[in-house]
Amino acid sequence: MTFRHVKITLLLCFVVLFSGAQDIHFSNFDLSPLTLSPAQTGWMQSDKRVASIYRTQWQVLGKPLETFAISYDQKVYAIPYNLSAGLVFVSDRSGGIALVNNKIMLSLAKKSFLGLNTFSYGLQAGYVRKQLSMDDVTFPEQYSRDIGQFDPRLPNSESDSRFARGYFDLNAGALWSRKMKRGFYEAGISAFHLNSPDESLFNNSSKLKPRVVFNAASLIKLKSSLFLRPSLLVSRMERAQEMVGLMRVGKYLPSGNQIKSLYAGAGIRTGIQRNGDAAIAIVGAELKFFELALAYDVNYSDLKVATNSRGALEVALIWKSLSTEITHTTISCDRY
Repeated sequence: MTFRHVKITLLLCFVVLFSGAQDIHFSNFDLSPLTLSPAQTGWMQSDKRVASIYRTQWQVLGKPLETFAISYDQKVYAIPYNLSAGLVFVSDRSGGIALVNNKIMLSLAKKSFLGLNTFSYGLQAGYVRKQLSMDDVTFPEQYSRDIGQFDPRLPNSESDSRFARGYFDLNAGALWSRKMKRGFYEAGISAFHLNSPDESLFNNSSKLKPRVVFNAASLIKLKSSLFLRPSLLVSRMERAQEMVGLMRVGKYLPSGNQIKSLYAGAGIRTGIQRNGDAAIAIVGAELKFFELALAYDVNYSDLKVATNSRGALEVALIWKSLSTEITHTTISCDRY
């Protein structure tokens, strides 16, 4: 084995070990319901919903880290058990030596009601395909004197440039909400990778440890058509910890407008036992059937020297159908 092979092997090991302690995350985490918790399946006032979100991060360092998720969920009225079902696809790709995680998960959730309280219990199961590729990496023998730069189309002697593994993954979650006079508040807890799948791309075993997530949110309607939407996420996966706190302030527009409400907000991403990461700015709008939101992370960690404080850009778009659910019953009276 040449010294160049040793360096490549060490670099691959570093990438895999580093990525194993990470999981996808979004600033607008509450606008990606099925990646937030399986219990969020069908957790809506509409019958059907499509939620999509895209995040690009650290583009200033070269090829960015990109994460995309899209989900569909709906309430199942054909079965009288307050069930909902959904499907979510997630693609997470790092730059440089590309570590790609693609997953497709099926979600099921059941609701129960007790007075002003609503409970949801969800399960999520699916298939994950993890792949490490050096297709975008060039080696010394790929330097072309004809064009004066490296040409990835030229052959190289690195035959072991692709590694892949697929595995089954299992998640679960529970959610509680209570209505109040001018809004609601809710809280939930979820556990991801309950089966601790082996995600190693090599011959050695590397079990993916469970990730526990607590989330809370509220809607507080104020006077003069104003509202507050605070939300919180706390995540822990082995020694990797993350806390994201958001506060949105918005205004409902008069009926008859195509736009139902506008909001803006700010937040922070930090660690529980580590230094902070980024400040978050958010703007968004709710229409009759859609919600669109933009988020931008301003990096203030030690990495800000390399990133010039530039962090991540995020776009979220949600479509919701009308609701046909019966919320009250009218008893007709006989007329004489």
